[in-house]
Amino acid sequence: MLDDKTYTILKWVVMIAVPAVMTAIGTIGEAVGFDQTGLYLTIIGALNTCLGTMMGVSNKKYKKQGPTE
Repeated sequence: MLDDKTYTILKWVVMIAVPAVMTAIGTIGEAVGFDQTGLYLTIIGALNTCLGTMMGVSNKKYKKQGPTE
């Protein structure tokens, strides 16, 4: 299992950093006319959703069984 510090960092990445980067890519990509903007946003969004889901399931299991030492 992840320790609290690692979990907190990953949670910040999934909830704050990746959506902010996606917004920047989408905005800049559209502004400069990059043809593949939608493709990259779809891929990044899918990976972020997958990671967030896995973290949520892990968190639920952790809370259910309690910390192990």
